[in-house]
Amino acid sequence: MTNKGLLLVLTGLSGSGKDSVMDLILKHQDYSFERIITHNTRPMREGEVHGKDYFFVNESEFKSLIDNGEIIEHVIHGSYYKGTSKSQLLRVFDNKQLIWRIDPSRAAKLEEYFEEKFGKQKAKPLISQTLKVFLSADLETVKHRYKNREENSDMAEFEKRLMQDWKAFSRNKHRFDHIVENNSTLQETLEKLLTTIKQKLELLNS
Repeated sequence: MTNKGLLLVLTGLSGSGKDSVMDLILKHQDYSFERIITHNTRPMREGEVHGKDYFFVNESEFKSLIDNGEIIEHVIHGSYYKGTSKSQLLRVFDNKQLIWRIDPSRAAKLEEYFEEKFGKQKAKPLISQTLKVFLSADLETVKHRYKNREENSDMAEFEKRLMQDWKAFSRNKHRFDHIVENNSTLQETLEKLLTTIKQKLELLNS
């Protein structure tokens, strides 16, 4: 029997270690997770690869995808659009293990996005194969990590983003399947998350 795919939605506070945790999961030998690749209208930077870092499209192409109902959700950063396509998420039905890293406010509303864009009948199995994990940490720990990581950091701007994430989490904590604390080492956090992933896969394939 072929195992069902899993969509791991990884979100959390700014500076909570989402990217570091995601990289460790992608490299883990016991799993074969692939990252959800989003569409982006900003210019490609040196070293980036189309189809690996992002799908780079122009604004007209992006708006056409929206009009055709292909984009599940999107945000606008300055003058650039960034969003996730239906086709990327539907790979979970090809028994893929996928990681989707998005911000807390959008992660909290995924069920609504799925029902609106796919319809209730198709959204139901997609939701059942989704695991939403919120990565949290003590606020002072997060600030300390950020300050150490970013030499020329704008702490005021970071704290603003942090509080926005915290408010989104406080309003919607009941919407997340698991909350994983990342106050200790990355390895300990990874082990907690891998246990959660294993339990979800066993439930899906029981």
